Amino acid sequence: MALLFTVLLGLSAAILGYFLYDFGRKEMVGESYARFQQLSILIMTLMSVVVLVSFVISLFVVHRINMIARTAREIMDTGDLSRRISVDTNWDDLSNLAQVLNDFLARVEMLMDGIREVSNNIAHDLRTPLTHLRNQIEELKSQAVTDTEIDALLAESDQILAIFHSLLRITNIEKSKRHQAFEDVNLPALLQDVAELYEPVAEEKNIRLVFEQEERQRIKGDRHLLFQLFANVLGNAIKFSPSDGEVSVKIETNKNGVNILIADHGPGIRASEKEFVFRRFYRGDASRSTEGNGLGLSLVKAIIDLHQGSIALEDNNPGLRVRVTLQPYQ
Repeated sequence: MALLFTVLLGLSAAILGYFLYDFGRKEMVGESYARFQQLSILIMTLMSVVVLVSFVISLFVVHRINMIARTAREIMDTGDLSRRISVDTNWDDLSNLAQVLNDFLARVEMLMDGIREVSNNIAHDLRTPLTHLRNQIEELKSQAVTDTEIDALLAESDQILAIFHSLLRITNIEKSKRHQAFEDVNLPALLQDVAELYEPVAEEKNIRLVFEQEERQRIKGDRHLLFQLFANVLGNAIKFSPSDGEVSVKIETNKNGVNILIADHGPGIRASEKEFVFRRFYRGDASRSTEGNGLGLSLVKAIIDLHQGSIALEDNNPGLRVRVTLQPYQ
């Protein structure tokens, strides 16, 4: 295609040059003809340069397009999402396109790895309760069933259903990305409701809940999802705090938005684990001995992303401080 384009352009230049040269020879004489002849030669020279440059550019464009197509075909044939398009320059549009496609492939690879990891974690986390449930049912075949045994079976079933419910909840939040349920939310009142919900749990461990706020602050969001977000974070803070400890909830405003800080004095999270805790089913060393399925922080992250906010895990020395940043109501 590049060669055909160059040939056609070259023929057009040659024909135009011939007509210019021939017209000048018939219509002009002497010095005027010589000047016209020089102008014709200059025009043909410039057009020859244009033809040469066009040929080089055409070869470059076709080579890049074929390279992108070849890499895409190899990925389709092998299923190897780790392959990338070679980018050796950064000044042309096709190199920019190749870089965007590489970023796209990296994103797809990350999502596929996440799907594989979630699938493996589901199989691992459900294997134990399903095996336990089956063994209990098998034992009941040869004996009379009591209410206690039925309650145990129901508890096992509820645990399994809770895992699937959490997964579906996270998926629906991530998939919808809709804001129909967004409204003006009184943030301090919402956090007070969350604190009241967990106050009996905190009292059982003799944990003091401290609530601080700068001023009456409002944000725009889904009140039910935000309630679940802060309930998960505060619940974790109370769960991992030692008895006779303290958990603080603070609201502050700065140029980045509204910050909600929930801090405890528990074991915290190691720096090497902070990038993994938002993955589904991930459980750190400090949480392996406690109840849970590793989906709470995944749900928190999905809700924050829906509200275009951010979350940071900071050291509280000792303990963990969770910083949630949301945008104020405009």
